[in-house]
Amino acid sequence: MKTQSFLIATVFTIVFTSCDYWGVIYFYNDSDTELFASMAYGYMPPKSLSSYPDTLLPDADEESYYKIFTKVPAHTSRDLLCELGGGNMDNNYLIDNYISVDTVCVFVISPDTFSTYGYVRMAKENHILARYDLSKKDLKQLDARIHYPPTPAMQNMKMYPSYQQILNNISK
Repeated sequence: MKTQSFLIATVFTIVFTSCDYWGVIYFYNDSDTELFASMAYGYMPPKSLSSYPDTLLPDADEESYYKIFTKVPAHTSRDLLCELGGGNMDNNYLIDNYISVDTVCVFVISPDTFSTYGYVRMAKENHILARYDLSKKDLKQLDARIHYPPTPAMQNMKMYPSYQQILNNISK
């Protein structure tokens, strides 16, 4: 009986410690409305926008934006924004080695903006709720968890509009 229990414990240990670990960057929608979010981290669409310092939305037709943005329901505890490579590595290692740029841009957009302006006009005129320009250090500090509206932990990070302006816009 002890041998059998030991064998079962050994098998479980091997199985659970040998599983690939995939680093992820999550987006938390703490607002009262559904949002669209996307992250530019150095690869091209459909999985990522162009990379920093190009902080504009890419040219796309009205039918293509859904490939670029993730729809995030209101009060979503988390939604996958980016999946990085794995192999039993922690997020800090993955951020350092799988993100090919020093700064990533996270775009947050209202679905109402899409329906009012359409993607082409919205992108051309830069109608966004927020754009976070996050360094790898910022991502690590946030433990790869990005929030809208921004949390106090994000207040000194680069964003447009500013941290306080975003909070003021939400409270209107």
